[in-house]
Formats: sequence, structure tokens, C-alpha cells
Amino acid sequence: MYERDTVKLTADLYCGQAIAYAERGWFRESIDAASKALYLGQRNKDAKSQANAKRDLAIAYNYAGDLSAAERYANEAIALGADQPQMILAPANKVLGDIYARRGLAAKAIQSYELSLSQSSAKFRPLVLLSLTNVHITQKQPERARRTLAQAELPSNGSLRLQSLRTEGNLLLAENKPDQALKVFTELGQAAKGSDADYLRVWALEGTGRARDALGDRKGALADYLAAAEAAESFRAKFRSEEFKTGLFGDAQSVFEQAITLLLADGRVEDAWDVSERSRARALLDSVRGRVQAPLTGSGSMTNPVGLAALRAQLAPNEVLLEFHSLPEKLVVWEIRRGGVKLHQQSVTKADLDASVTAFRDSIIKRRRAATELASVMRQTLLDNVGLKSGERLIVVPHGSLHYLPFQALRFEDGWLIERHSVVLAPSGAIAVQLMRGDAPAGKQLAAFGNPEIDESYALPGAEKEVGEIAALFPDKNVFLRRQATRNQFLSNVNNKSIVHVAAHAEADAIDPLKSRILLSPGSQDTSSVPAYLFANEIYDLNLKNVSLVTISACESGLGRIAAGDEVLGFPRSFLTAGARGVISSLWPVSDESTEVLMTTFYKSLANGTAAADALRQGQLAVLNMRGSAHPFYWAPFNLIGDGRLKLSAG
Repeated sequence: MYERDTVKLTADLYCGQAIAYAERGWFRESIDAASKALYLGQRNKDAKSQANAKRDLAIAYNYAGDLSAAERYANEAIALGADQPQMILAPANKVLGDIYARRGLAAKAIQSYELSLSQSSAKFRPLVLLSLTNVHITQKQPERARRTLAQAELPSNGSLRLQSLRTEGNLLLAENKPDQALKVFTELGQAAKGSDADYLRVWALEGTGRARDALGDRKGALADYLAAAEAAESFRAKFRSEEFKTGLFGDAQSVFEQAITLLLADGRVEDAWDVSERSRARALLDSVRGRVQAPLTGSGSMTNPVGLAALRAQLAPNEVLLEFHSLPEKLVVWEIRRGGVKLHQQSVTKADLDASVTAFRDSIIKRRRAATELASVMRQTLLDNVGLKSGERLIVVPHGSLHYLPFQALRFEDGWLIERHSVVLAPSGAIAVQLMRGDAPAGKQLAAFGNPEIDESYALPGAEKEVGEIAALFPDKNVFLRRQATRNQFLSNVNNKSIVHVAAHAEADAIDPLKSRILLSPGSQDTSSVPAYLFANEIYDLNLKNVSLVTISACESGLGRIAAGDEVLGFPRSFLTAGARGVISSLWPVSDESTEVLMTTFYKSLANGTAAADALRQGQLAVLNMRGSAHPFYWAPFNLIGDGRLKLSAG
């Protein structure tokens, strides 16, 4: 990275860049800048520069949510920075405190914060004291929290003062003083000004909602939560480092969760669904933070959520939409058909559900026999009491960790879910409705890219064969193989055809999903063995209104990070927002041979007039019934997100 920089900076300047990027929420850029500083420090054997760089890497990874990497770099910075207590030790120990607090390890968090306090400058101490206060509050130790907060010499105005009002309100609630807390949170709402006014108003309303709930005013609490949810939709959110500096780690999704919980307690099923939809409606805006220029008016736009009646009217008689919302203490499932809505509430906490999804995925990726048993357990957890009818097409709107789950690999007593149902995913009910309204058949024009030639380690001969077999089904086609499968050819041809197929390597960026990338050939004029990258954030800016289906036949192409508004941001969201009606992508590294069979079967079925969701099911069943490929690792990695009804024109 350093060698590719046209203008090369000093280690100190790269560290300055890293902090500036981290403050703006540009985590990948921050990590890259700190990595360059670390490279220079190591090259010059400069321990001070290495300590600074590792401190900044710890901060960036902590902000980004990669706590393991943050912990590693914080400890390495401490080991190198013993002679720099205020510059290295205090912030690194503060990062460790943040990490332990986010993991729920209160005792270790307190220990790290207190160590940071002993090393802090006068300017840094209030931040550490606020973080320490918040840990004491979460531990239901209001007396210790009050003593700690009293030590902080806080400014009379500015963002730190406003953050301290939030802490004060939370502390008053912990002290069982809801009437006083109500006044403080009201003051926070009144004091909110400037570019962050709407954002701070969300937390003021969330606080007054909790205070009214504690006072027994349930109606007033619900009104505040709904107003907070409304306010959360009124601003284009950006990353706010103040929350991490003060240890609040705010998540605006909590206001939606609280509203949904109260609405369900009142039996208001449709209103609760509407709030769940609204929580998804702001996901893209929250997460891209102004870094793409997409107008958000394509099929993936979420600016106009629809009502439940409109959604039901769009469902076909053989379709059922299952919309999930994972709350802290339970899982909510709306079972929606043209004829009505049923609500199911499963007694599983969000933490337990996340752990179960992880265990199930791991059992599949590692091809363990336990996958079958775990598939049955997951089906019971998610679909217990849901009245599915054999042959129905499932439209699944996942939530949280369920975005990473292969629903087709859930198991009934007599077989896999895919043997009973075709499955299509949608980011929200609103997007499902928008895509289902596009009834026009897709054209039979193909743009295919296969086995981009980079160097031998990137070779994908099976992908090249796959593209050749698929291309034979389409008389109108442009096929780009090996050296011709370049970034420029992709950008020039992607909107000229109805079907786009990419068989190449892809890399998901867990830190910044907008930096996830497809690896393409550098081109015939370039002797470099470095791939040409097509980034997810570039796809947002394309005009793909003529594209009906994009298939990314690559490893982990569907992965990304769950955004605060519940969205996996990466390639599927990029292509849908740019205008595509459907995207097929993978959930884990795929097998070359089984993927070839799955994709060729899928396209043959699609070319013969089968709807996309049903054609994908046929491809999955073809692999499932192959000798040696019965494990879901081989047949379940691909999801169709978008329009499951999509068919090709007869001509």
C-alpha cells in the first residue's frame, strides 16, 4: 500500500490520517493509513512510530467492531509504549476497557479504565471517567457511578456535555429517580442543536420513553419511542466517535426494538410490523454515510415503505412471506399470506440466536456431520408453529445474524427445506413489493465474465468451464474470459445485457462492506499480477435499470457486515440499489465442481421458462442428489435476493 502511494508521507502524518479517518467512520482508510505508519516504523526500527501506529490500529478496529484485532493491537501498543503513558498507554488501556465493556466483562473493563485514568492527561480524563461511569451503571452500581461521574470536570457546552447528559439521565434511572431522569432527557432534547440535533433528539426521546415507562405511563412511553423512531428516519446518520469515546456505544435500533416490544404487548401486530419495516428502511442511508452518489430511486430504494395490506395484495396464492425481527429477549416472526397475517414469538434471546447461527454455519463450512442435527434445531427455533405448506415459495426477510443463515438448509424430519420449498430473500417487505411489481419477463441477453487471469494462484478452470456451458444457452451474449475479464469490460458491458454472470474470486471486507471487491484481470496491456478490483461502493453508482439478474459465482460474495439498520451491506445490496431485480451470491467458500453443476442446472431451467427461485432450487437439488455432495456445504451456499418470480422471455 505504501509503495502505491503517489505522495509518500511520514509515519506521524500517516497516523494523523488514521485518526482523522477513524473519526469520520472511514475504518478501512484508517486501518490502511495506520498500516503504512506501522510499515515505516518497522522498516526504520522506530519503536515510537510502531507504538503510535498500533495504538491507532486498536482505535480503528475498536470503532469498526473487530474487537479481537483491537485487543491485539492495544496490547502490542502497550508493550512498545511504556515510556509514553499519556500518548500510548492511556488511550490503549481505554480501548481495552471499551472492548471488555462491549463484551460484557465489567470487572476487566473497570480495571482497564482505572489503569487508563492513572496514565491520562487532564484533557483525556473526562472521557475515561464517563466510560467508567457507564460501566458502573450497567452493573447496577449507581453509588459507584455517581462518585465516578462527580470526578469528571466536564465542559459547560459542546458534544461532551451533551453526551454527559445522556449518562446523567441513565444514572438517574439506575438510582430509581425517573421523574428527575425525565427532566434531564428533556433538557438533552432541548439542547440538541446543529448538525447532530436530530440524532441527539433520538436519544432524548428514547430516554424520556424509558423514564415514562418507569413512571407507569405506558402510553406516553410508546409515544416517545415511536417519535424516536420517526426522528431516527429524519437524518442521514454518520458515525459518531463521541459514543465510543464516552463508552455509550449507542445503537439507534434499540428505539425500534422498544417500540416493537410495547406494540406487541398491546396486541398491535400490524403496527409492530410497520415499525420493524421502518427500522430496515434507514439501513442503507445509515451505512453508506454519504460515500456513494446513488440516488436511491431504483428497485432497492427504501425511502417509501409500504403498508402490510399492499404487501399482502402482491403475494401470489402459492407464496408466503416470513419476516423476522430479533429482539433482545425473543424472536418475532410475521407469517404473511395474501389471506392474512399470523404472529409467532419464539423464546430465544438475540445472543442465543446469534450463537446458534454461528454454530450451524461453522458445522456446514467445516463439513461436519453435526450439520444435520443443527439444521433440525434451527428449523425448530425459527419455524416452530409456522404453518408452511409443501410447495409454497418462501420469501424470507431476515434480521440480524439470520442474514448469514442458509434457510434452504433447515431440516424437517423427512428432509431438507429445499426439498419442500423454493426460497428467495428480500432485505425488507417494501423491497419485496417493489420487485414483485416488475412482472415484465427478462431478456435473454448475457454478459459473462469467467476465470480472470491474474496469476496461477488465482486460476479457476472450473469457472471458465461453467461460463462456457452457460453461454451456450444464450444466443445474444458477450463473454469475457481470462485476460479479457477486466474491470473496464465489466463497467462497459454490465448494463447492456439482461443477465450478468461473474465467475471469479471475491473478497468480503468485514471492516467496511463497501470495500468488498470482485477480483478481475488487470488486462492484456498490464503485465502486473495484481488483480483489478471492482469495489461494492462503485456498483452503487452504476445504472443497472436494464439488468434483471446478477449472479456472483464466487466465494463469500454475499457476506458483509450487519449495519445498524439491519442490513448486510456488500454486493447484493449494491446491485439491488443500482437497479438489478435479483442477485445470486454465496454465503461461504464454494466448491468449484458442485458450483458448476448448480449453475448450469439453474440457467438451463431459467432458459426453459422456470421462475428464478424455482430454477435455483432445481440447481440445488441437482447437487444434493449427486454422489458425494449431500452435505449442505456443496448445495446450499447460494441465495437469491430479490425477485424470485423472475422469468426469461420466450423469444
